[in-house]
Amino acid sequence: MFTIPLVFIAMLTKQLDNDIWYLLSEGRYIVNHGIYYIDPLSIHEGLQVVVQNWLSASIFYIIYSAFGEIGLFTTVLICNFFICLLLYKICMLISDKNYVLSLLLMFTTDVILLTSYLVTRPQIFSYIILLGVIYVLELYIKSENWKYLIWLPILTFLEANLHASLLVMI
Repeated sequence: MFTIPLVFIAMLTKQLDNDIWYLLSEGRYIVNHGIYYIDPLSIHEGLQVVVQNWLSASIFYIIYSAFGEIGLFTTVLICNFFICLLLYKICMLISDKNYVLSLLLMFTTDVILLTSYLVTRPQIFSYIILLGVIYVLELYIKSENWKYLIWLPILTFLEANLHASLLVMI
């Protein structure tokens, strides 16, 4: 069941998202020179900027440098697998292990994501992190074991560096 959405994403993702080219340039600059505060990629001289997705841009650039476009598509596929896995685990936890309902909800949600939202942008990492937060909180609610909450600062740190513009969702 987890591989079925991979087939859909392979069919739907025929080209890279337009934003990837800026992200690759951003990542190349960061990998070669470090995080910048004055935008070197803009036509505006001295434009101050906060690179809120520096880690995602760097990851995309490193993957693209090593594997080209196929590496970026594979990254999206791998992220989709983890999204499906977390969706399934959350559904199983909330539904008291209703296997059929969990697979149906996981599949339906993933198909909706695949139609427009699962692209080569930092948001693919945010989906995983936000689902991870939901999963951790649901585990805590079910078990009342505070040790699950240790993951929250880690997930927040990752979100702040991968795609800070969605940090408020945590």
